[in-house]
Amino acid sequence: MRPPRRPAARCCKTVQNDGLSAVNAPTHALLGRPLIGNGTNGAPTTGQNGGSGGLLFGNGGNGGTGATGKPGGTGGSAGLFGNGGNGGAGGAGSTGAPGSVGAGGGNGGAGGSGGLLLGNGGSGGAGGAGGIGGVGMGAPTAGAAGGAGGNGGMGGMGGAGGQGSVLFGHAGAEGAGGQGGSGGVGGQGGTGGAGTDNSANVGVAGGQGGGGGVGGTGGNAGLGGSGLGGQAAAGSAGSGGTGGTGGTGGQGGVGDTGTQGTAGR
Repeated sequence: MRPPRRPAARCCKTVQNDGLSAVNAPTHALLGRPLIGNGTNGAPTTGQNGGSGGLLFGNGGNGGTGATGKPGGTGGSAGLFGNGGNGGAGGAGSTGAPGSVGAGGGNGGAGGSGGLLLGNGGSGGAGGAGGIGGVGMGAPTAGAAGGAGGNGGMGGMGGAGGQGSVLFGHAGAEGAGGQGGSGGVGGQGGTGGAGTDNSANVGVAGGQGGGGGVGGTGGNAGLGGSGLGGQAAAGSAGSGGTGGTGGTGGQGGVGDTGTQGTAGR
């Protein structure tokens, strides 16, 4: 029965990795990048830049995506042979405070440059979407109009594409702009005031309840970010707030006492 070959394959793999580590150690120590190998990718939601590829062979690492409203990381560049890393996407903007504009989206990171002799540039990262406008504040007093909703935030700009090789390669594509944020919903109108209570006044009708306040107007949509192919789509406008509830009618007064009728014959 033949012995299994897996241990030998693992041994060869270990020797290969050890050999690459020995080759890359001097350039790592001097220049902070390997001689052969790909660059590391930036961690998500950190906006970290991608690591540079090997001086001879290797692709640049991709940039990390941005945190909320922050730009994405730049893609790492290649050495002589390899493609540049893609830029990270910008983070989406946060929702605005009540009645306030939404935060803008982060810009996309630029793509890394391709290898000097052979390689394409990395694509730019997409811009982050703009934040939603804040909801309008409710009416402060009875019968008053509700507050207007906040405007949507502007979308982030797309990142620039990386430069391609001067001999054999193409420049990277520009990243798409982020979509504008939607406007906030208008605030609710105030409740109408109650009518006058005439329960103590004999025969006097109760007062009519006050009308409810008008709902606040919705916020405007945010602009889309610029990028590949022009301007990105704008967000949707916010809807108007609901009208206030009408006031309750006042209680009617007690009726007059009737006169005594004539006795029958």
